[in-house]
Amino acid sequence: MAGLSITGQMKVSTLQEGFLKEFGLTLRVYDGRAFADPTQTLAQVRKKKGSGKDLSVAKNMKVGNLEDKFEDEFGLKVQVAGSDDSYLCKDELTLNAAQQEDEKKLARKDRKAARQDEASDGGEEDGDGDLRGESSLTKEEITTFKEDEINAEDFFDLRVVADEIAEAGDKYWAKEIYKRLEGKAETFDDFFDLSYGVCALLGDKEWAKEIYKKTEYEAESFNEYLALANSVYDPLEDHDWSKLLFKAAENKVEHESEYSELANDISGIFDDQEWVKELYNKDQTNDDSDQTLTKDKDEDDKTRDGLNLNTEDGKSHEYYINHAKASEACSIVWVSDDYSINQLDPYISSIQCDDGQELLELINSEWPQANGRDDFKVIHLDQFEAAKGKNENEYFLCFVALVSINLSRPLNLSGSE
Repeated sequence: MAGLSITGQMKVSTLQEGFLKEFGLTLRVYDGRAFADPTQTLAQVRKKKGSGKDLSVAKNMKVGNLEDKFEDEFGLKVQVAGSDDSYLCKDELTLNAAQQEDEKKLARKDRKAARQDEASDGGEEDGDGDLRGESSLTKEEITTFKEDEINAEDFFDLRVVADEIAEAGDKYWAKEIYKRLEGKAETFDDFFDLSYGVCALLGDKEWAKEIYKKTEYEAESFNEYLALANSVYDPLEDHDWSKLLFKAAENKVEHESEYSELANDISGIFDDQEWVKELYNKDQTNDDSDQTLTKDKDEDDKTRDGLNLNTEDGKSHEYYINHAKASEACSIVWVSDDYSINQLDPYISSIQCDDGQELLELINSEWPQANGRDDFKVIHLDQFEAAKGKNENEYFLCFVALVSINLSRPLNLSGSE
């Protein structure tokens, strides 16, 4: 069998069995926010209209592309998971590569279980003094972990070894490997998995926060921001930053069902029923429209930082501003001889927004030159960095922030540029 052909008349259970057999992976099929009834056909499960075309799946198809195809062709949300359904596969991997990673995960899980069985049978607790002084590992564990470390083929392999060593109790050894991994990390998944291990397994929240910042720098999609928001809330326990990241995830929504997914996560940790209700209503409002939320180019430009003033309710709204990357940040030429730019506390004096017709300048009342204006308030400002520019005394002002804009006030355009 060279691939898998999928039609709307195929039962969910038949699809999942065929997918596991052909690709060695689990296909989660959703009916709204719950798993779909395996006895129903795909046509019966879907709540939204797709193109109605059949779908052919091959091993060289990427996970993310496959999930998008199901939305387009069948109006269904699916996710590709490991063979034991314990984790989600990375979007950028092909199904073939995802299966190979899954086999590595299972092999390591088996070795870990075997080591635990040996330890429970009374394995010797003598440590290896050459590496790290006293160790809680047995000699057999140390030998096995050394072999795993030497045989690790890539970042993923080595990170799994570090995680297992930390879980086994030798945090000193694990930390040494984590430090090497930090220098090798390149993608969102690299930084995300590393930051979680450092935080949850080592318990080093200060170091983990620095890695989480690098993770946010690499975040681009809804799923990435959502995963990061949850992880920053727990185990990092930085609730203000977590809220910022949930706002960022909201700005990245592409499919209606993601509003409900976001609302579910937020309702479980924040006491903000108005926000949760708003998200659920967005999903319900769009049930009869196309499942992909499209914006024209001008609308994309206006919402790049989450600042879209086209609203009709006249209330204050919270918006997420992401200028964490120098390429998206404002620049400044620093002329003061009395202070270094990094000696002072940052604040946001004004925000320029495009309402589709004119540039609007919003003024923060805390700015000394506000002259009575009170258009927005800064709820949270984090990750400020004055990054050196190419020219003399030039700096890029990098930061992320959550602001509340008072949309009920008449906006004064005087002084706008």
